[in-house]
Amino acid sequence: MASKRVLIFLVAAVVLLGAVFQVSAESISREYVIRQAGVEIGTTAVEISQAGDQTKLSTAVVYPQMGLEIDSEYFFSGSDFPKQPVSYSFSIKSGGILDLEMEWADTAKYTIKQLGQTVELPDANVLALDNYVVSDYMTATWIYGQTDAAPLASSLIVPVTLAQGSQIVPMAISYVGQETVGAYTADHFQVNLGVVVDLWVDQSDRSLLKLQIPMQAFEIEAVDLGAAPEPPRIFDDFGGYGFRDLDFHINVDRAKLSGTMTVPEVSGERPGVVLVAGSGPTDRDGNSFVMPGPADYLKEIAHYLASRGVIVVRYDKRGVGESPGEIQSFNDYINDVDAVVDLLGNLSNVADVFIVGHSEGAWLASEVARKRDDLAGVVLLAGAGYPYFDTVKRQIAAQCDAGAAVGLFDFEVKERTMKALDDLYQAVLNDTDYSLAAYELPAEIEQLMLPFVGQRFILKEWFTADPAQVLSEIKVPVLIMQGTADLQVQTADAYALADALPEEQRDLYIFDGLDHVLKMTYGEPLSYTDPERRVDRKLLNILGDWILTKSGVEITDYRLPY
Repeated sequence: MASKRVLIFLVAAVVLLGAVFQVSAESISREYVIRQAGVEIGTTAVEISQAGDQTKLSTAVVYPQMGLEIDSEYFFSGSDFPKQPVSYSFSIKSGGILDLEMEWADTAKYTIKQLGQTVELPDANVLALDNYVVSDYMTATWIYGQTDAAPLASSLIVPVTLAQGSQIVPMAISYVGQETVGAYTADHFQVNLGVVVDLWVDQSDRSLLKLQIPMQAFEIEAVDLGAAPEPPRIFDDFGGYGFRDLDFHINVDRAKLSGTMTVPEVSGERPGVVLVAGSGPTDRDGNSFVMPGPADYLKEIAHYLASRGVIVVRYDKRGVGESPGEIQSFNDYINDVDAVVDLLGNLSNVADVFIVGHSEGAWLASEVARKRDDLAGVVLLAGAGYPYFDTVKRQIAAQCDAGAAVGLFDFEVKERTMKALDDLYQAVLNDTDYSLAAYELPAEIEQLMLPFVGQRFILKEWFTADPAQVLSEIKVPVLIMQGTADLQVQTADAYALADALPEEQRDLYIFDGLDHVLKMTYGEPLSYTDPERRVDRKLLNILGDWILTKSGVEITDYRLPY
């Protein structure tokens, strides 16, 4: 139809929110901040009003950088839960053109105003949940009955995709349990649609308090929850020098990097270290938005090295935390490390500079080191030693084998998954179309692959990178450290990295029982974010000794506390 040309269809993206609210006898109003990987990208306002057995949910969303404004409105019937959807409207006010209305009776049907057509769906067990208006996911809890009920099978449609054809997405809604969220008693629900959405709603009215989508690094939290903010965690039990954490900001191409400089309380020239975080939405401290909780392993390394007299810089990668910025390719990440090295190296009290990279950050450290001649050394912590695409295939194949062994998947899943990965590789290299849905993979495997599918247009350099080959081109001393209990990177990777260098240029340490975040496992996988777990002290001591030895800066007044 000719009218299709006037529609501007938007790529669906899930967002997250933190809220302020007001309550009256008739309604609840909340204002939210929208964040992606910790970066604020917009706002939304929600009003829930009750009149008899009718509930009205009105939502207004604004994304300033995209110039996008959306209004939606839901009506539900029922004085108690579960409620029944009656009608829904969705309208893009700015940044596109799409007006949709939906009604429920024996079945559900929707009308797109610009197309002038009505589509009837097979049944009424479906909600309209748009990924730009993610606060509407609270309505999935409204159609759920008592909290001791079994999981509810339902489905959803995504408004911004409907003009391209109806696609009904299955979802399962389940109740997890009662929890305290700030000052509220909350009911915790999960919505599983291939990606798991965790929602915490006020137990009294099921209005949204908090939402997290771990696999996509999104979260929602109301700022009125009444919980005192957690004080900054300081690792100050190492003895040695005291230190201070100082914030810094630098402008780079299409981004602003924010970070922390940890400065020991000692005069004179000191060694300097740039800490580089690993893959995904991992912040300066080693905490990831896909695994909420205080992992803090990079912060602990920074504080330990500062207690040894080393000035340490760590930063949020572009697009993560407090570092807003556009990502066009992995070269952006390499250039950002380069800029932070310049920042540290230009300080008058820094004698020499080392780069310490963790996981993917180890490769980035090597990429920067091979093009500079002013570094004192490079440290690779749990770094891959084989081409990254091979590493991804190995890791996901292991997950397929583990799932099949316990009956979670059929044994043919691995073959389909490997085909899906090989096809993704070709699509990345050749810039061709790709659909993960074509391979009929279990939700658990799809969740592992979704980050790669979502970033496919910036993955070309990453998929084809060979960390060992890059490392072979650098000329400075290298320290390689790897744990035997690491489920992401194996000891074979560390040996591959070591084999890329002359023996006199590198030092290799393998630590029995350490996992990917450099913490002891004691024979079984443990949570990365357990605040009681600490980075292995032996590893820290070797790291500190190596940096100080390679630096040549004399330490005369430092004493270990043990």
